[in-house]
Amino acid sequence: IGPMNEMPPITELYADFAKRLRAARLARDFPTGTAAAASLGVQENTYTTWERGSKAPKYWHLALIKKRWGVSLDFLLTGDEAALPVALFQRIQKEMNGAEHKQDR
Repeated sequence: IGPMNEMPPITELYADFAKRLRAARLARDFPTGTAAAASLGVQENTYTTWERGSKAPKYWHLALIKKRWGVSLDFLLTGDEAALPVALFQRIQKEMNGAEHKQDR
């Protein structure tokens, strides 16, 4: 990310975060938002707003995601894959690639 005047619109940041969150959820074997929400101790509608890109989680929710799912916040927030464990990186890549192919249809 460049200087502040080069930041992408907030809706784009939320959408990018949402894609990575969904891929992390699927890579961690939570088939639904309901299961993901339960694993984090949040209401389903709270979780789904994050995955839809409508809202961003609070910082304590991000800490829970990192702690309970083992997903790097660098990855979730910026897409930096270097901090992910290799096995998790591979599963997330598989999920993200699958989502792209579904959108192409």
